[in-house]
Amino acid sequence: MFISTSLEQYRSSYCKTRNACKALISETRWSHEKQLFKDCENNPKILSSYKKRRAWRSDGFLLLLVQKIQSTLARDGAEKAEDLSEYFSKMFFTVNEKQPIIDRNQGGLLMHPVVIEKDTVLRLLQHLKPDKSSGPDDIHPRIMKALSDVIAEPMAIMFDMSLRQSRLPRD
Repeated sequence: MFISTSLEQYRSSYCKTRNACKALISETRWSHEKQLFKDCENNPKILSSYKKRRAWRSDGFLLLLVQKIQSTLARDGAEKAEDLSEYFSKMFFTVNEKQPIIDRNQGGLLMHPVVIEKDTVLRLLQHLKPDKSSGPDDIHPRIMKALSDVIAEPMAIMFDMSLRQSRLPRD
């Protein structure tokens, strides 16, 4: 009644009803989250799906169960973040003591030589989309496509030299 009429005589009853509803919602949410954390031992996906649903809201998680201190509840943001980090690091971390050994042949190449040919560069230049914007070299694709027959061989030579020397050419 207070919202529609804005009369002061209804304000106190409105505030009492509003506060009672908020308290009931908060208590229900608190008990739901408490039960959720008890159930997540058996099904960890429950917590992940609940976290995704709550992530877009500004209030986030109301409570998190702190398991290390006799099941007390974490109420501030730092405790919540620490507990979530600890929980997910246990859930998704696998201990692998063996590190893979990479066989590096000191005398040989690590990869087979790559040869860039004129025909490959020409085909790629002819398939450029002229309506797109220019790249980091500030050369428009429409110009590169129009001049593809002329610039294909110099570009192939430049790319091939760059790969053989393991360095990029200067501007």
